[in-house]
Amino acid sequence: MTLRLVWHPTERVTERYKVFVHLLDERGNVVAQHDGEPAANGLRTSRWAAGEYVEDVHPLALPPTLPAGAYRLRVGMYAWPDGARLPLATGAYAFDLPQPLTVTGR
Repeated sequence: MTLRLVWHPTERVTERYKVFVHLLDERGNVVAQHDGEPAANGLRTSRWAAGEYVEDVHPLALPPTLPAGAYRLRVGMYAWPDGARLPLATGAYAFDLPQPLTVTGR
């Protein structure tokens, strides 16, 4: 599974952040994840300019034993190297996609 994100900073970013993508089961357990700097580690957030668009692709390797069902996708950022999560304007520390993803039998 591959997730394509597009970031659009409204002001210059001065910190270095990594992106996390988590696939969660119905109990909130992480069943697959990918962490990395945006643009396949090719464009640190500290180099972002206000108003630009940054395409960011994250592959998620699904475990072969993953049962069919509904899963949630969660995305966020954390500071590098201390791991402190970047808060959203809402105060949350991650964004859950509003629609669940359905994994079918494999």
